[in-house]
Amino acid sequence: MYNRLLSYKTLFLRLSIAYIFYFFARVLFYFYNSNMILIDSFQEFIYLCFVGLTFDTSAILYSNVLFILISLIPFKNYSTDKFQKRMMILYFSTNLITYSTNFFDFIYYRFSQSRLTTRVFDILENETNKMSLAGSFIYNYWHVFIFFFVMVFLWIKLYKKIEIKKYKPTYNFKFISFSLISSLLIIFVCIIGMRGGIGNATRPINMVDAHRYVDKSVHADFVLNSPFCFIRTFNKNPVYVPNSIFATIPIETPSRMTNRQIHEVIGIRYDDIAQMESIIEKVEDLLAKNEHIDNNQPCRVNFDLFNASSLDFVIWAFSSLTDAGEFKKFKGKLLLDIAQIIADHGAEIAYPTQTLHIQKS
Repeated sequence: MYNRLLSYKTLFLRLSIAYIFYFFARVLFYFYNSNMILIDSFQEFIYLCFVGLTFDTSAILYSNVLFILISLIPFKNYSTDKFQKRMMILYFSTNLITYSTNFFDFIYYRFSQSRLTTRVFDILENETNKMSLAGSFIYNYWHVFIFFFVMVFLWIKLYKKIEIKKYKPTYNFKFISFSLISSLLIIFVCIIGMRGGIGNATRPINMVDAHRYVDKSVHADFVLNSPFCFIRTFNKNPVYVPNSIFATIPIETPSRMTNRQIHEVIGIRYDDIAQMESIIEKVEDLLAKNEHIDNNQPCRVNFDLFNASSLDFVIWAFSSLTDAGEFKKFKGKLLLDIAQIIADHGAEIAYPTQTLHIQKS
């Protein structure tokens, strides 16, 4: 049983070193495209790298599915040099193929302003001078290949430093049951990692999810990695949305929607400033007691702005209604109830006004 724990430790360390080289690839990606991906501070850079770990984990685990499964099987000859040499070949044959896409993306991103996906195959299919393009790419961007081979060399060196203790398994009930239970647990954890975490119960993370973690749309390309984008678009009909569009339109998937957002800005007259606090309290109470407001989601009512002709307060909440028709009907009634609260306080909803002062001569 102790020997099995050592083999699991070896598997963990071998997978962990992949994160180091994915981090270096992300740094190089930024180095080559820093004129397009603007990061304001070192703290922001580190934060975005941390966010990228979710997508790195998914890509690394997908790339090593076969390697992980074989490592979990307690073969008699698992710790022998011959078997481990074959495992090393399997490890690098899958990892280096996927990892290399990051390096092609250093240059591809300059022209496409999007991460490398399987769409590149459609582009190459229509090219008649593929060999000429390949030769030109190698000649003009030889430094990218230098970086790649340096990373490969260091990766192999680190892998070889992770040694596995030689042992011969004893196939008794205790050993088999421990191996089976622990292997199932590791597989379960790997599936969670591939899907992007426990929170993604209904679907795995995809490229669009990167935009949910960042404030600037261009940072989504930084937290993504090319192997992840390749895997997620493989054998699918992708939808391509330029980064500039993400900044101006909402992307919705109604079938997977769990809530609809309510975001309203309502202004009252400056004459009614004394009633503002009481109105906000009543609106908060209205939302808290409404059966169609999801109290598990953020729900806020705040005085927000001294506007030109009004005192504005903001309502931000989430409705549990996902059907568009039902939601619009509910929202309309909710706004009328808020208008009634304002009227009950002797206040009025503001509208644009101008005050003209006439000076007497």
